[in-house]
Amino acid sequence: MTGEANIAKTLENLKTNRASTKGRISRIKTLLETKTLEFTELECRLGILESYFRQALNYQTRIEEASPTDTGRAEIEELYCSTKSKILSLMGNNRRSSIAPGDTTMSNLVPLSRLPLQKLPKFTGKYADYKNFIGLFKTLVHNDNSIAKIEKFNHLISCLSEQACGTIKSFQVTEENYSKAFARLEERYNKKGLIFMEYISSLFDLPKMKGVSASQLRNLVDDTSTLFDSLKSLATHEEICTGIIIHLVMSKVDTQTYNKWNESLDHSKLPAWDQCTKTLINRCQFLESKESKTPNALEVSSFPKSQIKKPSHVSLSLTKSICLYCKSSNHMIVDCNKFKNLRVYDCYKKAKTLSLCINCLSKGHGVKECSASKCNVCSDPHHILLHRYGETQPESSGSEAVAGRTRTSLLNSTFDDADSQIVLATVVVRVRNSKGEFVLARALLDSGS
Repeated sequence: MTGEANIAKTLENLKTNRASTKGRISRIKTLLETKTLEFTELECRLGILESYFRQALNYQTRIEEASPTDTGRAEIEELYCSTKSKILSLMGNNRRSSIAPGDTTMSNLVPLSRLPLQKLPKFTGKYADYKNFIGLFKTLVHNDNSIAKIEKFNHLISCLSEQACGTIKSFQVTEENYSKAFARLEERYNKKGLIFMEYISSLFDLPKMKGVSASQLRNLVDDTSTLFDSLKSLATHEEICTGIIIHLVMSKVDTQTYNKWNESLDHSKLPAWDQCTKTLINRCQFLESKESKTPNALEVSSFPKSQIKKPSHVSLSLTKSICLYCKSSNHMIVDCNKFKNLRVYDCYKKAKTLSLCINCLSKGHGVKECSASKCNVCSDPHHILLHRYGETQPESSGSEAVAGRTRTSLLNSTFDDADSQIVLATVVVRVRNSKGEFVLARALLDSGS
């Protein structure tokens, strides 16, 4: 209900303003019928009539946006046509012949009649164009007291395009809001520092000549002279040189540094070199402190730095552990002679009973999770002590010593198989890593020692 109430209130205000403007036009018509006016006064009344008519049409357009069925436009046009026809008939066919040559009275009284003949400037929101735009607009519209404020507002809106128009679009088109909208536009774009640096940037963006051409050379000279004159209107020669140096330096820095520099600026003032160097030095110190906390790429390792500098701290020595078969604390099961002397079938059965991984003969994981090497003889996932050398069934007790000796000799020497492959004796050991944890590894036994 609040939104509908606001729309209804706005529509009512527009209709009130429209009625007031129509009343002014009616008073002009009544004046023409009751009083004899001079030619110059008639021409002046004609200019005022044009202003009221445009003002009434503006109200009518906004009313029709909210109420499409409104029929007020026909009444306004009828009143305007009848009043203007009356003025023109009184002025006669040669209404301008009575104006003496060189007489500027009419131009001072009715500047509005000249506005359609003078093309108003356009502004798209580029800072470098603002000075030229606002200067012309003030001369043609803003400083002319004979133009109603609401008409000035309409002219201002018609001159703005793209993002510039968005600066004042929140204001309703009323006489009271014109001054506020104009001040908002000044506050937004009358930034001396931004305008100055855009001129500098445009100077460096001038196109390079593509060949020997008089027209290109002339354009280059004219554009440079125009930009230089614009710079001189804003700053001294020393300030212009400073701006050029700042532009050259900031065009070579990274994007983040450039954004930091822009954020530190007061755009209503010209940039100073001392401020630029201060910002860059602060940025440099910040980056240095940040880089000092980042480890060098050569030092990044899974080991602590102390162990990188002192490799001797990394221990590869065999550690004492309890044998899971004979419970001895001097060796592991893979080094247990009693376990080695068992038949392969019994070794396999014992490993299963003790819930050992048959690939490395350790507890705590299965074959699928084991990262140790597979059998060196057949590459199957079992320990070399569990490899069956042609053994298809359990051997008799009388052959246990022979089987044990056979495996022992294979673990301590090399032999040639049918495919002339060399088998090296290895042993699974536990090794302490940089974190102090024990991991399984396979070590090569030197059978010649």
